[in-house]
Amino acid sequence: MGSPPATESIAADSKLQPSPVDAQGRHSGGRGDPSSGNSSSGSFLHLNNYTGNSGTAASTPFPPVEHTGAFDGSGVVTIDLENSVQVFNTIKRKVQKRSGHLYIGLDLEYCASSATDLDHRPFCPNDWYEYLKKYVNEGALVQIGPALAFEGPVPSPVEAYQVNVHIDVQSGGYHPSAVDFLESQGHKLAEYRDRGVMPEWLFADVLSHLPFGDDSVTWITFHGDRDVGFLLRLLIAGGRGTLPSDKFLHVFRDKFPLFYDVKVLAQLVQPRFAGKLTKLTKLLGVQRQGEEHFAGSDALLTLGYFNKIVEISAKTNIVSRMGLLSGLEELELSMTCGKSVNDSGINVLKVTAHNYDEEAARISDLVGNNFQFVAMQVLLPASQDILGTSAGAQSSYERVKKVLDSVDRFDLLIAFMNAEGVLGHGRVWQFSFNLRLDGADQDAYVCPRRLACVLASSGVTHRPNTVWVTVHGAYGIACLLKAFLSPVDLPHAYRDFIISRAACFPCLYDIGLLANSARDLALLPTGCNGGLGHISSALGVLEDPCEVVTLLRTFNAFQARPDFQSFVPGGLMERCCPACLNMQ
Repeated sequence: MGSPPATESIAADSKLQPSPVDAQGRHSGGRGDPSSGNSSSGSFLHLNNYTGNSGTAASTPFPPVEHTGAFDGSGVVTIDLENSVQVFNTIKRKVQKRSGHLYIGLDLEYCASSATDLDHRPFCPNDWYEYLKKYVNEGALVQIGPALAFEGPVPSPVEAYQVNVHIDVQSGGYHPSAVDFLESQGHKLAEYRDRGVMPEWLFADVLSHLPFGDDSVTWITFHGDRDVGFLLRLLIAGGRGTLPSDKFLHVFRDKFPLFYDVKVLAQLVQPRFAGKLTKLTKLLGVQRQGEEHFAGSDALLTLGYFNKIVEISAKTNIVSRMGLLSGLEELELSMTCGKSVNDSGINVLKVTAHNYDEEAARISDLVGNNFQFVAMQVLLPASQDILGTSAGAQSSYERVKKVLDSVDRFDLLIAFMNAEGVLGHGRVWQFSFNLRLDGADQDAYVCPRRLACVLASSGVTHRPNTVWVTVHGAYGIACLLKAFLSPVDLPHAYRDFIISRAACFPCLYDIGLLANSARDLALLPTGCNGGLGHISSALGVLEDPCEVVTLLRTFNAFQARPDFQSFVPGGLMERCCPACLNMQ
């Protein structure tokens, strides 16, 4: 992200400038109204969340596109040794020459090893992955079915394929119940042994040419943890690898940046949905083509379910479930222990050296689970002079630096919210930092560099799709950045500071600036909008004893306004008068 204009000020009179608007009233590259309801009927919809690019907000999360084809009459192309080269070349050519977004419904059929406990039910995320890893590494792929829907100016039919994969169940080592089930569904495993495509050939001929890691592709599964596991195993070492011992979710999110699990989305249709694929037929009215438990038919049905759920559901509910895997999602405490930001009694958890590792591990998974709205408040020593008086950006910045030079200890309050307004783990974290960790009280503090590493590696900082929210944050953000850079000092020049700040916090909103740009909010006699308490009251937001909770509630109120599109992220304010210090 480039630096803001040199004329930008961090003083109290900073203004937000509206971004360019196109002929339809949308901001160029800008984010649409997140409060709007359902999508256009019959359209595939894809996600573009906040980008924070060049100070403008991102495009509408689910812009309607042309329908990519009916779900009836498309048929399923079966691929084996005889036609694999020809069909794989056709798939590669169409994928590589596509002009728009691509949706891939995915289903895999597989066979467990004889050593796999088919009745095992994981009880925690670690147990889930250990079981998945054993299941995938010791099992074998039987069939893979992609269903492809191409966005484009000319609607085209959805194309479904199923690849019969080479497997020799007579060689032993496979679970008898799994073999019996596959054969009872009509899979001709003897033919797969003689005419199936080798996994290594499948990787070399087609999978290695597909756009994994491309955010112009949306991947869709149903209860997809094993589907993803087997597919990732194919991608590792050309089909001869095994799932990694750890970092599975990092690999998954790298290969599938836009991913939806229809079993997770089905909770929007029926709360606590726990049924199988066919159960959704009655709920959604989407009819199957082909046989059950065959990869092409199941992938086509999965794609149809996705299209229908997106059509009837609110955008924010879809967004908050992006990237969640059924099988793991119900075990994630960040969601099961989450609370609405509008609930009372939100817990503020004090983090010290004693519990840092445990809480840092919880925080590191939040952005990956779509808790991408981050509210922060820095508590500086009460004696610090933090009212703005200097004129000009460089003068204001030099005064901020001078104040912060005397700050050794401060607290950071931070909370994470998803698009549905749920707080991750239902809590706010309070970190106590000491920039000079020495002496007998060092156990009461956390080294800020340790937290900086966790936030950067998990995508909380330096990531355009993570939205940071603060209020009168000129000092707080500068203090936090100074702590993260320690022992290196803040840059001397304000413009260099802005570049560093924009790199760390690419999408940053200051509630004070949002209020300053909302012309319908009444000013105080001081000529400003006052502190967070005044702003939240003007918007009809119920205050919480914890300012970070009030911050998120107030930001949600701004998001619901029709003029939110005109608010540009990136600027910060100082507190200009005693009224701004009245935070609650």
